[in-house]
Amino acid sequence: MILRATHLGPPQGARRHRMTVRGGHARAYQDPRQAAEEMDLAARLRAELPEGWSTDGGYVVHVIAWFGRPARLRRAKDRGTGELRHLGKPDVDNVAKLVLDAATRAGVWRDDALVHTLLVQRMYLALDEEGLEVGLPRIEVMIEGG
Repeated sequence: MILRATHLGPPQGARRHRMTVRGGHARAYQDPRQAAEEMDLAARLRAELPEGWSTDGGYVVHVIAWFGRPARLRRAKDRGTGELRHLGKPDVDNVAKLVLDAATRAGVWRDDALVHTLLVQRMYLALDEEGLEVGLPRIEVMIEGG
């Protein structure tokens, strides 16, 4: 079985937990932007879960994070070009962590230790002949297994 979901918006990666001290007690909490993105992706994955999906098998996960192009990559000579690899922040492992945590929250699997293959790509959107981006920034997730 294959599960596909798309989260629209600029891709973010998982961030470190934040710490605060109140009343002499330390408390860890998750970055609110990350929590919102993770919950949105989890809801999308949960909505797309096929009937009879097993949470006990091995899984193959393919993630493509599509980023908008910065101005320096929108010059006239870049028009009509295909996708380009995104090299920079967020790190590929942080994008993967966000997706795996969202899938765990969605109940796709019992634990992300059941994932045996993981492919994460970070790409810039392609430009058309007029220099406009083709598509929207997003994270596409495909999970095979279940």
